[in-house]
Amino acid sequence: MKQNSNSSRKGKRNTSFKAVSKSAKGKHRTQNQAGAKKHFQKKNKSQQSKNSDPQRPSPNAPARANSVEVESYGVRHLTVDARFDGQRVDNYLRRLMPSLPKSRLYQMLRKGEVRVNKKRVKAESRVCAGDSLRLPPITLQAGGTFVPARAIDAIKQAIIYQDDNYLIIDKPAGIAVHSGSKNQYGVIDAVRQAFPDAGWELCHRLDKDTSGCLVLANSRQALNTFQQLSMAGEIHKQYLTLVKGTWCANELLITTPIEKQAISRMNDRGEFEQVVEGGDSETHSVFTTRENYAKTTLMQVVIKTGKTHQIRVHAALNKHPVAMDDKYGDFKWNRVLEKLGLPRLFLHAHTIRFKAFGEIIHVAAEMPDDLQHFLQEHC
Repeated sequence: MKQNSNSSRKGKRNTSFKAVSKSAKGKHRTQNQAGAKKHFQKKNKSQQSKNSDPQRPSPNAPARANSVEVESYGVRHLTVDARFDGQRVDNYLRRLMPSLPKSRLYQMLRKGEVRVNKKRVKAESRVCAGDSLRLPPITLQAGGTFVPARAIDAIKQAIIYQDDNYLIIDKPAGIAVHSGSKNQYGVIDAVRQAFPDAGWELCHRLDKDTSGCLVLANSRQALNTFQQLSMAGEIHKQYLTLVKGTWCANELLITTPIEKQAISRMNDRGEFEQVVEGGDSETHSVFTTRENYAKTTLMQVVIKTGKTHQIRVHAALNKHPVAMDDKYGDFKWNRVLEKLGLPRLFLHAHTIRFKAFGEIIHVAAEMPDDLQHFLQEHC
């Protein structure tokens, strides 16, 4: 009897929730009908609450008003304005269509969809005033690159000099000069939206975390003039920076070539590639002591060459890295500075001076409040 009891217990099936074969309508039936009914009642209540939620749109509801709008164009024929005489074709197209992906832009050039005076052109070709430009049918995001209103207002308030040829702003730290994969917008996008009727172009660059004087030109002639002055070493740029330790020499000229470094950059085909810069190129940095503190030194730096990260590299090579430099600096020291409240790289483009069109332009941007506050509190 005992053996039979065990065998019957072992052979007993659990039928509390057993799925059976599908019916003709494709629905599952279960033996636990009460449990299934309770389950579907909860599901129906949940679905009803979602449908009644005013914040949740119905599947058949029209798109929201703030959805991305697009603009479609057929074949267009444009005439190149005199302001852009001599500009590269790809840069000119990027100015005309800032929201167009770069990959599509360079594809248009490769396939010959863009014509200048009825001829195919390469990305590095130059446009001339009065050229006839043909653009293919294309769809663009309306409004171009989105720039928040607060950023446009900040750029307007940052203007420290403006004439018919040049615009100089005190660039805030934390905003790149160009938009990119990691930057939704840049200074140039904000400037163009703040002054849509002008033709501003960047004359040079500053790192994203560097503040201070940034120059833009309003014409190709003004841009070429600035670049020629820069190549001739006739533009005076002075920076302020805080470095680690006590800088012994009151003035020091550093001409050490910057080592080669790989930088990710977009080529003419709209593809990212590693480009090696630096090496045997001439560099010229003059470091002058402004103020000695207990464990740091405030330095004035004048550069006549503009190599990538030149000041930061030269300071690090001299064993006095720039405060909060996350690439060449002292990482342990940076963490200490961060805890003390230094929010970013301590590098500021203080003054710029050059002569163009018979006029001497000399502009200074005062040290920002965040850097001044740190000096007063901790140096």
